[in-house]
Amino acid sequence: MRSLAVMLALASVSALAPAPAPACDADDRDGTAFILREDRGTTRMIGSLHDLKDLKRKLAGHSLPAMWTRIDGHEYVIDDPAVVGRARAIFMRSAPMDAEQDALERDMEALQRRQEDLDAREDAASDAGRVERDTELRARLEAEERALDRHQDELDGVQDRASDQQLRELEALAREAIRTGTAR
Repeated sequence: MRSLAVMLALASVSALAPAPAPACDADDRDGTAFILREDRGTTRMIGSLHDLKDLKRKLAGHSLPAMWTRIDGHEYVIDDPAVVGRARAIFMRSAPMDAEQDALERDMEALQRRQEDLDAREDAASDAGRVERDTELRARLEAEERALDRHQDELDGVQDRASDQQLRELEALAREAIRTGTAR
């Protein structure tokens, strides 16, 4: 079962209240996972959202930033600044894709509003006994929707490959930390 990279900004007012986030493999509680807690308000992860529930306990006694990981069924915490810095750099490589995804979502929301406005105008005309169909505008909006859908499909592929690469790099980093004793 695959896990997706998820970047969460958790409000510092709550220890770990559930935050809305993209889907993860919620049932993958025994697989490889990584959670980088940078400070009381920023958490980056690859893995199951269930792992977040006990993060405070898992990081007890460790300074922040720190990374918790589960590999081969064993849990470790790494708070070595050099290792955590390398982990942060690995996670941050997805920032441009995250920004692109945010922009794409804004474009999709704007398109949806324009489609809803057109529907409302046509419905109002129909309620008034007039038939008004703006077929040219509807066709342009549908073409824009198809283009945004294609862009989303392309971005999904890029994000999947990047997530796979992040997972491999984080796993190699964590295994090295385990081997050298910096992971406890």
